[in-house]
Amino acid sequence: MSAPGLTPTTAASLIRWQYGSVVGSADLAVAALPSYVDQNFEVSLGGAPRFVLKAANADESDAQLDAEAAVMTALSKADGLSRVTPRLVPTDAGELKVHVSLSDIQPDLPSTPKFWVRLITHLPGRPLAECTLTAELAHDVGRKLGRVDAALAPLELQATRRFLRWDLAAANSVQPVMPCIADVQRRRQVERHLAVFNKVVVPALAKVPLGLIHNDANDYNVLCDGDRVTGIVDFGDIVTTAVVCEAAVCLAYLLMNRDDPLLVAMQFLRGYVSVRRLSPAELRILLPLVATRLCVSVATSAFEVQRQPENREYLEVSAKGAWELLGKIDAMDETVALECFQLSCGYPVPNPSAQAAAAAKALDAVLPLVVPKEDKPHTIEEIVAFRREHCPRTLSISFKDSPLKITRGRGCWLYTETGEKYLDCVNNVCHVGHCHPRVVAAGRRQMELLNTNTRFLHDGLVDYSTALLGTLPGSLDTVFFVNSGTEANELALRLARTHTKRRHMVVCDHAYHGHTSGLIDISPYKYRDQGKRADPEGTSTISMPDPYRGRFTGEDAGRRYGDLLGEKLGELAAEGVEVAGFWAETLMGVGGNVVPPDGWLRGCYAHARARGVVCIADEVQVGFGRVGTHMWAFEAQGVVPDIVTLGKPIGNGHPMAAVVCRKEIASSFADTGVEYFATFGGNPVSMAIGLEVLRVIESEKLMQNALSTGDYFQAALRRLQSEDPGCSRVIGDVRGKGLFIGCELVADRATKEPWALASRVAADMKRAGVIITTDGPHDNVLKIKPPVVFDNSCVDMFCAALRASVAKFLAK
Repeated sequence: MSAPGLTPTTAASLIRWQYGSVVGSADLAVAALPSYVDQNFEVSLGGAPRFVLKAANADESDAQLDAEAAVMTALSKADGLSRVTPRLVPTDAGELKVHVSLSDIQPDLPSTPKFWVRLITHLPGRPLAECTLTAELAHDVGRKLGRVDAALAPLELQATRRFLRWDLAAANSVQPVMPCIADVQRRRQVERHLAVFNKVVVPALAKVPLGLIHNDANDYNVLCDGDRVTGIVDFGDIVTTAVVCEAAVCLAYLLMNRDDPLLVAMQFLRGYVSVRRLSPAELRILLPLVATRLCVSVATSAFEVQRQPENREYLEVSAKGAWELLGKIDAMDETVALECFQLSCGYPVPNPSAQAAAAAKALDAVLPLVVPKEDKPHTIEEIVAFRREHCPRTLSISFKDSPLKITRGRGCWLYTETGEKYLDCVNNVCHVGHCHPRVVAAGRRQMELLNTNTRFLHDGLVDYSTALLGTLPGSLDTVFFVNSGTEANELALRLARTHTKRRHMVVCDHAYHGHTSGLIDISPYKYRDQGKRADPEGTSTISMPDPYRGRFTGEDAGRRYGDLLGEKLGELAAEGVEVAGFWAETLMGVGGNVVPPDGWLRGCYAHARARGVVCIADEVQVGFGRVGTHMWAFEAQGVVPDIVTLGKPIGNGHPMAAVVCRKEIASSFADTGVEYFATFGGNPVSMAIGLEVLRVIESEKLMQNALSTGDYFQAALRRLQSEDPGCSRVIGDVRGKGLFIGCELVADRATKEPWALASRVAADMKRAGVIITTDGPHDNVLKIKPPVVFDNSCVDMFCAALRASVAKFLAK
């Protein structure tokens, strides 16, 4: 990376050329500012500093600069930050950045590689390094940085998910330059701290909140006036990483050259947590992270001094203070330091050391703890008590003996309020990953523009319907949009009955289709739980096509299960009962993630259509590429239904669903003369979100990932079944398609007796950070249906947890 090669003179020419309307005819003065691989110039008009011209090195990516612009824009609109963060100034052509070569500025200059140039507003104040640090100023630095992190929390930028050697999570990237530290004792000091980083910090980073951070709030990027921060500048190191790294980076510089660095840290933290809470898990790794930043700084400085001796003064600006602070950290009592951090953030510390207690008392006298009302979360006990008092008892809680309070999700991971990280193996709703940035952004963009109903025309309905129908067989050409899988199935029930002018339905035993009164009556999974052994009036059942423990096994099991429908329809016809619809989940979910044998649906549909029965495929659980080989699970059976219902994954957590059917069925419904209207069905926000989900599935090749990872998953489970001493005793069956997998646990593989401890094994896997549940008629099937961004490392983690839990319960 090389600097663009601007001089103050050429920078002034550039400003006149691109920003003429901004600077006008005022006297223009341009002075170079210290920089690393980019160039910065202070721009004064009429003798007063007004702007900073930033010229990026030629290797800087367009996407990275756009991310910086997005960050500055977001911060300029945030509460308490509008006057302390710079704004981008548009060119005369209205652009926020311009791509130029030196020869574009002056023809007689060399034709260098093009580089990006931006003009930003100048902020008042002096660098923190040149200011007297008071308790109030340290507090304000913490408060402003807390506001930065809070304001950036909702912002998802793909460009910031990058490798950056200044990202503390990537601290090991300095290992190759360690020999540049000439002093052997100092090099060993850095090696010791990096060993702590790898042993203590790295495992913890996986369990603390991630987010977008400034990542370089050093004492030259924070501007001050008296006891207050007037500016936070230089967004070139923004990165998505553990948010606690923000405080660590700032403290690495704030604590330099201080007589009592612990007290300064407490003052900073007291300000930071007045805006953004730091969890106990974050506080435990804060001091090692500060030391790690210092190590990265001194190692990088030593390397760059050898490479750029002419830049020695800038590169070594903080090296002396960094070495001194590392020495002070080495001399600290780590327990006392942690107690100080905890007390400054408002956490109780039983029997604190005298030093920590005295420091906290002094801090409270000067800077009382202030925690925003909205940042005082309810405890788990309070939430459970509230639910017990004010919510219906039918509202269940996962892991009721030790429930989880989940506050954030990302990809395949869920995070508790204290930063613990759990692998989500059950959530087929957040299909493309929890809080996928593109899906979130699509919903946010549309919500800022319009959200209304389908009685008004909008492009979203056309765009999403076209994309969705394009994934389905051509005969399924009419789509209704609703808000949930239950609502979709309720509408499908009406469509089938209206089209056939019949009411009776045939479903599979142990099926579940929704929670309305009409759907409970066609959901044996529910009505059998209520003690009703007989089918309700208007419903008949056939056996679930389970090739492991069902009535039929072997090569012709699919045909034989399909013939059961033919027999049932014949029996009903003999009784004078005409059937409206045959309804089936294309893969059985609550039945235990059952994969029907080949030919089953093909046989069922043939029998149904021979008697004028509508075929309904419930894809609420398994659609949108989860099976890997096809977009829709019914395609894997080689059939095309008359009606298909879609839900759960369709909106990646946003409440939406759809019914797609043949036009003649929709026409029969319309012929009743009764309008069908869903207030929120098909609204612009839902359409934008649904469309982005489809785009993400395609662009990120998630269907292919579901297939490859699903194959790896089944193979790994089968290895446990055949090779592991414990799992080989209890894994009776492994089945699945793509990332819809069932692992059935049995007490005896020969008799297939269900293992009564299966649900306890699932609950115990939570201890290893894995969330999984059981289902099936005997509640003994591990029901695996994670977000389809699941990868092989997630599979390995799951299998390790399963192996350990099975061994534990077998030992008992």
